[in-house]
Amino acid sequence: MSTNPAPSRLGQWQCVDTHYTCVFPAGFAPDPTLVARIRSFYPQFVPVCMVKEYVTPTGGRVNYLFHVIGRWEQMPTPDDVENGREPLRVERPRDFPFDGGVVYEQRPWTDPPNAQGQRLNLPDLFRPFDQRLVDWMDAAHREMVRSEGTMASKVLESLRKEQDAEAKELARVKENGRLALIDDRHQVIKLLDAGKINPPPREPQTYVQAQTVLEEKP
Repeated sequence: MSTNPAPSRLGQWQCVDTHYTCVFPAGFAPDPTLVARIRSFYPQFVPVCMVKEYVTPTGGRVNYLFHVIGRWEQMPTPDDVENGREPLRVERPRDFPFDGGVVYEQRPWTDPPNAQGQRLNLPDLFRPFDQRLVDWMDAAHREMVRSEGTMASKVLESLRKEQDAEAKELARVKENGRLALIDDRHQVIKLLDAGKINPPPREPQTYVQAQTVLEEKP
């Protein structure tokens, strides 16, 4: 009999298992018409379901479902082998459109949690499999494959854009923290002026995440 790990400290969540499957749970399978639209310009596309099991700070277990952008290949590519990328071990449905070969994870279709969520190691934010995914993949495929220029230059430019976006986000977080500190100081001054030396602590902000939950085991 398995036992739950001890509750983590400081409200930290623990990811204890991640697995992938192409056999989607009922009600979670992607719309076949949207999958067909993606395969019209990206024939190797494979929708994948990622299941991540977390242990909550109180010791309970929760499973989260996420969509993953997958790619089918007849055999491992030299670039993937050189970069140490391993094919996913996935269950395949009877109507899987490819024979043999391997499936690689391109990227999860998720959003990262906010700064507070990252400190607590909370799961990513869920993104539905909808027209936005089709539009994003179409734009990405056009930029990386159908536009002029070498693949190496495109990958380099993509990495530069990601680095610029990360730098801007870090600067924004730092600036928000600085402004919050200034606001805190103003609040302290007001409390001192009002004779309230020991103000009550602030209410903690509740972290809200949109997700699909399979089950929680106490």
